[in-house]
Amino acid sequence: MYILLFLCFLHFLSAQSITISKDYTPPSAKCVDYDIRLTVSAKGKRWAGPKWNDNYDLTDFVSILGSRPDSRLSEPLDGSVDISGNYTLSSTFCAPKTQGQHSGTVLLATHGLGYDRSYWNYASEPEHYNFVQYATGQGYSVFFYDRLGTSRTSKLSGYVNQASIQVQIVKSLATLIKSGKYTDTVGIPKQLILLGHSFGSFTTQALLTEAPQIADAAILTGMAYSQDPRVVIEALDLRIANRQNAKWKGLDNGYVIWNDVFGNINKQFNVANSPFSSFFKAPLYTQAVANYSENTKVPFAIAELLTIDTLNQSFRPTEFKGPVLYFNGEYDFIVCGGYCPNIVEEPAKKYFSKSKSLKVKVQPVTGHGLNTHVNATAGYKVIFDFLKEQGL
Repeated sequence: MYILLFLCFLHFLSAQSITISKDYTPPSAKCVDYDIRLTVSAKGKRWAGPKWNDNYDLTDFVSILGSRPDSRLSEPLDGSVDISGNYTLSSTFCAPKTQGQHSGTVLLATHGLGYDRSYWNYASEPEHYNFVQYATGQGYSVFFYDRLGTSRTSKLSGYVNQASIQVQIVKSLATLIKSGKYTDTVGIPKQLILLGHSFGSFTTQALLTEAPQIADAAILTGMAYSQDPRVVIEALDLRIANRQNAKWKGLDNGYVIWNDVFGNINKQFNVANSPFSSFFKAPLYTQAVANYSENTKVPFAIAELLTIDTLNQSFRPTEFKGPVLYFNGEYDFIVCGGYCPNIVEEPAKKYFSKSKSLKVKVQPVTGHGLNTHVNATAGYKVIFDFLKEQGL
């Protein structure tokens, strides 16, 4: 009896074990790390709201902003400000070890809030959750980077760091990659594909509106237009990052993060009494991956979250003519309010009316974190099948 209990305990420990290290090189890839120095400037919104001293202040701010029916998420930002500086971006370029037909097609990947570039290069069970490993296995190359303010990339105040400067950073990186810089032996790419997740998709779409000639195709994941952002900010159960963990003590109080793993999963019920969630959707995730995600989460600037609303207001039909794939989880609460089918396609047609090919795909039984569900590789297949269909 005791032996059986002990063996069950060992199995439980094994099932819950997680690898905390983010450093990983897919066996199918040759990867090079770069620290890229950029001089970037943008017009932004001036912070006019309160600056909190503790989590009580932050919670009060969120509750007031989320509960007022007449408020907009961008309300604490008023007037304009010039944002400029010299920033160092920590990044990685991975190409297939054996170059072939598609290795000259480079995907420039921008991650969302709460993550850094390891979202694309998961070290935990990479055979199931690692996008870069799958991409290079298909013969494609991937450039991915830590957004401004995250991990090893330069920092600026969380009350200043916002969508407009992140758009200009993607633009600068795209220009450099197209010239053959930071692509190692691949050199000048044959095609450049812009890939985003969540906040990274919103900034990518904004760039395609501003500079429609900058890429050959776009893949926008974890992005839609129907959710009330005031609901999202309340649901995330935010905390001041530097109060939550000493490793973030160098960040000012404008950098926030959800409270715990359950703030990330955040299972709720919508009006039809159907369960939905933030990043994870049961039963297609494991506790081990949820815990890994929690232990490798990364703070984001409050101004980034609030300026998603300003990006939404500014979106207009783009002249971008390349193929576009919108890819969402079925039960994505963050951008769809809990259920994504039939709400993405019409707005997408409006914004990308000039696209040669527009496809909308919903991944079954999946939340916002497309890369963290057990059907992640099925989603990767959708992406690369789409690219091959387009001759990319």
